[in-house]
Amino acid sequence: MIDENLRRFIESVPKADLHVHLDSVPPEVLLRLAERNVVELPFRTVEEFNMWYVLEDLEDFMRKYTTMTSVLRTEEDYRDV
Repeated sequence: MIDENLRRFIESVPKADLHVHLDSVPPEVLLRLAERNVVELPFRTVEEFNMWYVLEDLEDFMRKYTTMTSVLRTEEDYRDV
């Protein structure tokens, strides 16, 4: 059984999700953030994203990851993700 004071302390400590995969943000969200932040992406629809996001190797993944995360500009963007 956990001590009641310890339980209250644990419940009161702020929590954060530290493990978010930014490479798995849905394309709809990426497109909305790009529009909001005036960021040009190499795709304009979910269908174009699906054709674009075919990974060839690590370097290709890193290029596409950089492109996808370029739409994240504000605290609100990270909350939306």
